[in-house]
Amino acid sequence: MNNTKEFSKNAIKKSKYFKKLEDKAVQCILCPRECKIERNKIGYCEVRKNIDGQLFNLNYGISTYMVVEPIETNAIFHFYPGEDALAVGSIGCNLDCSFCQAWQYSKIKNIEEMNLEYFDHYTPEQIVNKAKKLDLSVISWTFNDPMSWFEFVLDTAKLAKEYGIVSLFKSNHYINEAPLKDLAQYVDVFSISIKSMEDEFYRKYCQGSLEPVLNAAKTLKRYNKHIEICNLVIPTLNDSKKHFNKLINWVKENLGMDTPLHFARFHPDYKLTNLSRTSLSDINRAIEIARDNGFKYIYSGNTYMDEGLNGYCSKCGNLLIDRKGGRTIVINEDLELCDKCKTPHQIRFLKSAKNSDYIIKNAYDHVIEYTWKEKIWSIHVQVINYSNEKQVLLIHNDFRDNQGNLPFMEKINVAPHEKLRYTFNRINEKQNKIVIYYDKTLDLQIFENLDRAYYSLEKYKEPIKKVLIMGSPQN
Repeated sequence: MNNTKEFSKNAIKKSKYFKKLEDKAVQCILCPRECKIERNKIGYCEVRKNIDGQLFNLNYGISTYMVVEPIETNAIFHFYPGEDALAVGSIGCNLDCSFCQAWQYSKIKNIEEMNLEYFDHYTPEQIVNKAKKLDLSVISWTFNDPMSWFEFVLDTAKLAKEYGIVSLFKSNHYINEAPLKDLAQYVDVFSISIKSMEDEFYRKYCQGSLEPVLNAAKTLKRYNKHIEICNLVIPTLNDSKKHFNKLINWVKENLGMDTPLHFARFHPDYKLTNLSRTSLSDINRAIEIARDNGFKYIYSGNTYMDEGLNGYCSKCGNLLIDRKGGRTIVINEDLELCDKCKTPHQIRFLKSAKNSDYIIKNAYDHVIEYTWKEKIWSIHVQVINYSNEKQVLLIHNDFRDNQGNLPFMEKINVAPHEKLRYTFNRINEKQNKIVIYYDKTLDLQIFENLDRAYYSLEKYKEPIKKVLIMGSPQN
């Protein structure tokens, strides 16, 4: 376990966004909550403290283990499809959503007492160097809410931009205009969570308000940033036709109909364990309402339905992007136009756009089989390489396509002394298991994710098939 108090000491840094008040009190001006914090007290987010009349971050650089995952995990489908992102998150949050899936580390009460076993401490240079080393074009700020360690995000994004690495900000966007303007100088991609179009919902279930979120979205549109909107559909709370129409009309009028919309499934968690998981039919209903209103780019979240994941030409319906289990195959060859009808497709590809890396089998020492469960469609494979040499993981999804062919396996190179997580997703209900082949010097653990963009703190506890083998994996 990491030394929490040592973490805390190294993670204290003066905040950029505060005003001094009388009697050494301060007022944080990062988000619309604008906490007035007395001397030696902590703000609402639990990670900003008044130390002798100055406001300090308590979590500068405190991060989840870095995770390599598809960019699509962040509800971003029209920017660099098929690319992996280096995903990191921290602790704390400036909202308190009753349905939060990251509550174990976003709703902390005492940072010095928190179990940080699956967290580490990084500098901006370490994050950027890791992305360069792994040849990743995107750093994703996710898991809790990046508002909680805003200054660290800002410093890292500024450095990343110098090396041509894109920063992706997946957030509630409950933020004041001045810090948002600073952020927009260095961040190019914004995944905006609009939880409801009713202010009462925000006040009752998030302890916040709606207007600042909508203002942030309009500001980023004005700055010509890449924006995608995600709405978590919660049974009985925001799943009415009236709600969907209100959201869709607002996006149409303020952001434009080319804005991708994502409707994501809710799972019971935190304070809302009494509700059921969102049905697929309700997600399809939201998609149909958006389609009836003229939207062309509509996707499902926390599901793996082909129709909610694939990308199509808005005019002729030609398949542009084929997505299966979080892995992306770019079908369209033209980086700007549909191959079939030559209509602009509004998707930004890397000029060196590459499909997910599938390879032929090799020889390994160990194998683990993980059998998918009804409610689990995604896992993190955590890998620590204790050796001084590069080691290899081989991932095989037990799935046959419509022609009965097995896809090639995916190879992951793990550098000496590397400590990372990798995201793998179930392809569909017919897929039974995922098989992981690896070298004996690797420490490998599995963490089950209830949804995408999830960072589990609980190791998979049930027995899994683990067999010593020699030679090549067999089909």
